[in-house]
Amino acid sequence: MSCLVLSVYNMQAQSWMPVINGERGDTISYSFPPHDSTFIRNQLIIKFRPTALRLDKLCYPYDWYNIDKDESPKTLIGSLPDNIESQIRGEHFPIDSLVVDTNLAKFIKSFGGSYLKRITIANPCTDTISIARNGDTLQCSDYLWMTLHINNDTSVVNACLLLTILYQHSLEVAEPNYILEANRIPNDGLHGLQLSQFPKLMNVQRAWNFQTGNYGIKCAVIDNGIDYRHCDFGGNFGLGYKVVGGWSWTENNRNFHLASSHGTPVAGIIGALTNRNCATSNQSVAGIAGGWGPSNGGADEGLGIQLFGFKTNVPWDENSIRTDYAIAAIREASAFNPATGYGYGVHILNNSWGSQIYNEAMRSAINYSFEHNVSIVVSRGNDYNRSPLYPACYENSWITSVGAGDENKQKRDYSSYGLGMDFIAPAAGVPAVDLVYTTKYGGDYKFFNGTSAAAPQVSGLIGLLRSEALENGWVELEPEDYEGMIKASCEGGESEPYNIPNLDYSEERGWGHVQADRIFNMLNEGYRVSHFMSQNVTSFGSWSNRTNMEFLNEGRLQKFLPSGTYSASRREVNFATNLQQGRWLNNNENRIYYWGRSGQGAQGGYSAANPNYQTKWSEITNGVGGNDNVIGIRCDIDNNELQIQGRTFQYDVYTADGRHIGLVPPTEDLQFNFSVFGRENSLSVRMDSSDNLPIKITLIPNPSHDELTIGYTVTTFAPVVIRLIDNIGRIVTEINEGELSKGSYMLTIPVSGIAQGTYRCVVQSGNQQNAQLVQIIR
Repeated sequence: MSCLVLSVYNMQAQSWMPVINGERGDTISYSFPPHDSTFIRNQLIIKFRPTALRLDKLCYPYDWYNIDKDESPKTLIGSLPDNIESQIRGEHFPIDSLVVDTNLAKFIKSFGGSYLKRITIANPCTDTISIARNGDTLQCSDYLWMTLHINNDTSVVNACLLLTILYQHSLEVAEPNYILEANRIPNDGLHGLQLSQFPKLMNVQRAWNFQTGNYGIKCAVIDNGIDYRHCDFGGNFGLGYKVVGGWSWTENNRNFHLASSHGTPVAGIIGALTNRNCATSNQSVAGIAGGWGPSNGGADEGLGIQLFGFKTNVPWDENSIRTDYAIAAIREASAFNPATGYGYGVHILNNSWGSQIYNEAMRSAINYSFEHNVSIVVSRGNDYNRSPLYPACYENSWITSVGAGDENKQKRDYSSYGLGMDFIAPAAGVPAVDLVYTTKYGGDYKFFNGTSAAAPQVSGLIGLLRSEALENGWVELEPEDYEGMIKASCEGGESEPYNIPNLDYSEERGWGHVQADRIFNMLNEGYRVSHFMSQNVTSFGSWSNRTNMEFLNEGRLQKFLPSGTYSASRREVNFATNLQQGRWLNNNENRIYYWGRSGQGAQGGYSAANPNYQTKWSEITNGVGGNDNVIGIRCDIDNNELQIQGRTFQYDVYTADGRHIGLVPPTEDLQFNFSVFGRENSLSVRMDSSDNLPIKITLIPNPSHDELTIGYTVTTFAPVVIRLIDNIGRIVTEINEGELSKGSYMLTIPVSGIAQGTYRCVVQSGNQQNAQLVQIIR
């Protein structure tokens, strides 16, 4: 076996390097094998296929909903008693007890495989669905992610390669358990105040005139914990406190406050309580979304947004993040099953850490979070160059990537830059130029620098924007919308009402310096985000050559291909549509901004990425903004027709043995999704943005056994037809609902007579239609 391992290792390192493409088709460079110091030497991260494990062995009988009768319904994993949660998370599973394929089990044990551990606490008997922040139902398969522990020094790299080559039918991912680093530069000097929030820089004080944070918005700090004992967090955790919950994967308990030297200052920037009179200091700090206490109403009055502390560092180093802990935290923070209480249902993730190693397990977790409609804020790194850092350099549409700015709103010399960095935010300098003053582990305060300090400035601002959206009922907004609004309000290189005239993208500064005052000024003056879609295909590009491509299926139900390697070619699909004339003010002082977005729904094309997660993707191609390498937001310049042009991609897919599957997505499902951010003309007739949106569909339960309830919303008076269609296009059920007015409806149909499988539920209203996938089980 050792000779075989050596032979395959050499072949893989030299020639078996899979081509990885970003969402616009650019090649992502990476090195392999990684250095031994970059991963834990005796551990692998594996995602198994559902048929590869005896899932019943992972089920547990605890009733999460009713353990504590004092609180119902449960909304947090924290409702599980600590000792039981620790027991479940710490359970060791012998290889033979879980792995179905006896040959795979023997192979794992041959290189020292000792036992498997859950990465998340998802229960495969109950936690098969998750609800996104916009209410959509997603599939949940978090229980398929496991950590494999090895009892000797066998090469983890060799094990990963051989598992990937020989057992693709049983697993999707096999990777080392990488170690990632916090993006801070040590600086403990204490001189100055919170200059980052002053008018000269972000001017958060102006934003507070409009919004201070709503307790209905949740932000998770994926880091080395939060010291909730700090006076500026209220001294404790739980509902009614600033820090509502958390977990320490490092110690497998709820002591997520211990040794939180990095997460505590990060959390303080985001949401330390405002107007606190802390006895430990007369220099208490104000978090960006820290509320406006003291509490003078209900239990959550004046607390700002909720914070959750997830401690994910390796036990021997407070500043090193462990991959399996981080992906567990990201998945559990993003998921939410209201029936069982699994998942935290957060709206924002702050990730002030990264690594130069490309990591597919982490990329999968980031995609899972994005599909839950979560804003994922990541620090760009402190490497003084434009080298890639992950997760900051995964798909730009999923990630909000933040660099460090100085006292003149220029990039700090140490800040990494380029490769899709979105904007810069204040951070201290080296030698010390103190801009960011925040909470310190142990109860005191400190200055904090590095891009680790810049990212939470943006997380706090998104917390304010999401709070504003919650209070105004802007329920349809997606992560790209919050990021797009910030881009539109960044300060560029010249003095303009809101932005420089041509929205130049700079590798050094992204779209510019983040301005909390500008975005709230714009909202106060009537700027709003509206969603649109177009099915007006203007042209198809040429098909590329067929190559091996990896398609992955996790998260949203509206994905056509099971996870696996296929032979496929792709083509560009171009769209065009005209906006309504007279709806927006359109001049040098009042510009219209627009950007592509996923649509978070059933219809749309994919990006050019490989591996491809079958996540919807649209990109604006006209207007002005960005450069040849980065297109994220555009604005109109002398565009009197108000025409929007965009693109997405479609694939022609074959199985590995040459069987033609067809076009993915199908041509009838191609759709271009985009947002418009403009100032409404008070003299125009307001067109409800929902008039241009696809039909909204909700399927309960999903998977279904006996009955399926179909909830749907139509936007115009028209005949409505509902169909269930199998995977080869046959209609198995068709219901004619007759002509219905604009509104929401619900229909329950029997499915007990339909064979087990995955079906498309299509709702057609006149010329509009939309679809979601439903699983029928027996």
